[in-house]
Amino acid sequence: MIPKPLAARTASAAAASLLALLMLVACDDDPVEVVEPPDPDPQVTESFSGTVEQLGLSIHLFTIGGLNNTEVEITELAPLETLTLGLGVGTSTDGGETCALLAQDRSVRLGETLLIQNLAEGEYCVTVFDVGNIFPDQVVEYTIEVLHP
Repeated sequence: MIPKPLAARTASAAAASLLALLMLVACDDDPVEVVEPPDPDPQVTESFSGTVEQLGLSIHLFTIGGLNNTEVEITELAPLETLTLGLGVGTSTDGGETCALLAQDRSVRLGETLLIQNLAEGEYCVTVFDVGNIFPDQVVEYTIEVLHP
């Protein structure tokens, strides 16, 4: 027996595969439904607003539902949008009166994000604080968003 050239064998195999696929499609009247697997750690966005005075701070509590990264972003700042503030994430054992920081950034501006990696499920606090940039008798209004599992 004389073997067929490689091109002929490849063409024959491709034709057989195409014929099998056409027969399968012709026999199946139901459309194929593609189901996306659920996101194992859906992200939640929480928004907090408040005020900070000179050398002051403000604390907000939130709960993480699973191990993942957490991001805190300043989304609104008034009256001076170019002001630099401090952001921190930590734990509070007294209902939000204090916040023992696990991570902080002392130079965050409007639109910038503080990223904290691998926080476990549990109760946390986020702190917005003055790093010496707010004038006496001035009150800064802010809104932050916390993205977490």
